[in-house]
Amino acid sequence: MIGKFRSYYFAGVLASSNVCEHFVTVKYFRSLGIKEHDEILYEMAIKKKEHEVFYLQAEADNGSSPLFEKTFG
Repeated sequence: MIGKFRSYYFAGVLASSNVCEHFVTVKYFRSLGIKEHDEILYEMAIKKKEHEVFYLQAEADNGSSPLFEKTFG
């Protein structure tokens, strides 16, 4: 029950945090006057957002979420 479902869920959560980290990195780089990495960091953040949406949608489509939440709180 937990295998694929929870794997997708946690992959989505991890991808979500990575999106924020890329934008925070841009902010820190800019505070140091470094701007040449803005484009690639933005592209990486967008790709991570795509991963987040995919995994969280796959998890939602699985239908196991209510049972998992009821069982484990």
